[in-house]
Amino acid sequence: MNVAAALDIFAQIGGMAAQATATEMQINEAIASYGRDIKELEAKIVTQQGLTRASMDETRRIGVEELKEVGREAGFQAKTGYTTAERLALSAENRIGASGVRAIGSPVMGAQQDVDLAFAAVDRNVERGESALKIGGLRLASSLAKEQRTSTALTEQWGRQKQRTIDESWALEYNRSKMVFLAGAGGLPGLTSSFYNAAKVGLFDASTWRRD
Repeated sequence: MNVAAALDIFAQIGGMAAQATATEMQINEAIASYGRDIKELEAKIVTQQGLTRASMDETRRIGVEELKEVGREAGFQAKTGYTTAERLALSAENRIGASGVRAIGSPVMGAQQDVDLAFAAVDRNVERGESALKIGGLRLASSLAKEQRTSTALTEQWGRQKQRTIDESWALEYNRSKMVFLAGAGGLPGLTSSFYNAAKVGLFDASTWRRD
């Protein structure tokens, strides 16, 4: 073997070693990048969960205050209505008694009808108040459930992204030695091609790497 041939072989060996070293450095960089992505996704999930709890607490606080106000108004209306109806009944009894009319006939029936109508109006007001409370409660529960569903969907999406990132990082780590060896042997793309470009043609398809 002449000197030129020997030098050429040594140059090839050196190039292959450099290729293997560069490949391992690129793998390390990719794994570190995956690690940063994982931490960022974890932080997003924690932040979103905290924001959702705070938002739901505020929605619940406002909703409860609104329901209390509806209840207070309904109670006031009912109390006022019953007081008015009782006064009407007492006034009718006093008028009939003062007139000397016997407690029979149309005056009594008319007074009784007025009293019945007054109490019926109060009952309707109470029913409206109860209905308003029920509807308000349902709206509050629906609003809270909607906030929870929206937050859950978002955190689940980030959770899936995190798991994919973990799997891809694990695949690189698990196959590190194989890829470095192949790079050194000239079996992988050179430094001008990224791992991500190589993945497009199936060389680094993480889905094909199975854990033993």
